[in-house]
Amino acid sequence: MKLIKYLVSSFLVLGLVVSSCSDDDEKGPGSPVLNIKSQFNAAFFGDSLPFVVGVSDAHSVPLSTLKLKLFFDDEMVSEKVIRTKTAGDYSGKIYIPFMANIPNGTAKLEIALQNVNMTILNQNIDLPLSRPDFPYLTLISGNQQIRMERVAMYEYEVEQNFPSNMPGYIKAP
Repeated sequence: MKLIKYLVSSFLVLGLVVSSCSDDDEKGPGSPVLNIKSQFNAAFFGDSLPFVVGVSDAHSVPLSTLKLKLFFDDEMVSEKVIRTKTAGDYSGKIYIPFMANIPNGTAKLEIALQNVNMTILNQNIDLPLSRPDFPYLTLISGNQQIRMERVAMYEYEVEQNFPSNMPGYIKAP
């Protein structure tokens, strides 16, 4: 009787082990594929960079995440994360911050695609960045619009008497 119980238990355990195998293992880890459709020529600090990226997996493994990260030197300053379930084109914008003490130069845009098996494909793009130097700026306070003329690189002036505490903002062309 004990022998029959052990045989039945063994067959049940073996049946559970065999039935728990997943068909997803047949596809392997997968191979994510990126198709960057946007041209990243140059950008300004304080702007948003639009992008369109085509994503897929060569082994039809379901996709998980598309990440865009912007680095100044080795510091990440901006990130955009998009959840991807299916192959196709994904679009959006990544913000380029306007920070003090960051000179004009080249930033690194890292684009990463990950599938559900944690296989990741990274692609890096060098992105030339510069500070915008407008011909004029406009100071807006209430109904007033006051034009500030450019006098030197990144310097603007207006000759007018202002109250010491004037609410307003500056608008670029």
